[in-house]
Amino acid sequence: MARRNDHSKEDLKELILDSAEKIVIRNGYEELTARRLAQKIGYTPGTIYTFFKNIDELILNINAYNLEELYNQIANAICQSNNAEKQITNIAEIYQNYCTNKYNKWELLFEYRYKKDHIVPEWYQDKVLRIFDLIQKPIEQLSHSKKNSDSKTRVFWASLHGVMVLATKSKLDITKSKPAEELIKIFIKTFIKGIKND
Repeated sequence: MARRNDHSKEDLKELILDSAEKIVIRNGYEELTARRLAQKIGYTPGTIYTFFKNIDELILNINAYNLEELYNQIANAICQSNNAEKQITNIAEIYQNYCTNKYNKWELLFEYRYKKDHIVPEWYQDKVLRIFDLIQKPIEQLSHSKKNSDSKTRVFWASLHGVMVLATKSKLDITKSKPAEELIKIFIKTFIKGIKND
């Protein structure tokens, strides 16, 4: 590790974010504390708070990277086909794989609860909306209409998320008869049929 005076302000911020994400990936977000992070980077907890006013703001910035990663994966999946049905199927697979293969990052992104007084900034909300805008395009193409396309996109995302939450948390025996990937395939088939006939 570099000596303290070898880090520029920008380098130190990146070190904090990178090290915090590594703690999350390895141990889950419950293990991310200012003290543990400070020990990992060789600085005091006060140094972390010169960049982020609290853990919520730190996690928001980690999740911004996670949203960008998810956006890029979905964009690549969409580019792999000109067929809207295939694009929707690819998006579902990307989401399922992200949850399965990067579970601790997925959990931080979707399950972490910010404090009640935490206000999500507009720049972060824009990152979320970019993902919805991307998903909305093949949905509009299949339904041949922009009518309720925003709502259909949110229902699509919420349904994928719901299956994965119930499957990963072993709730309601949702995967007792079929594994999550089979349930998602059934949902996608039903969803596509529904919007085509809407």
